[in-house]
Amino acid sequence: MDLTMYFKEAKHETRIESAKDLVESFQSINASPKVIKRELTRKYSDLSPEELKDIFNEYQLN
Repeated sequence: MDLTMYFKEAKHETRIESAKDLVESFQSINASPKVIKRELTRKYSDLSPEELKDIFNEYQLN
């Protein structure tokens, strides 16, 4: 793996972790799952639908 791919992968993993942090922040203020999903989809539109679905499932937002 070249350095560019390494940094691209690391940045992507950081985006996923950041999205999870956002979910936890919203949950801490008792935001509804609908609001959390809407904001996560809006802010992290660069994540694939499958990645977003995995996050929704992990935090039981369905």
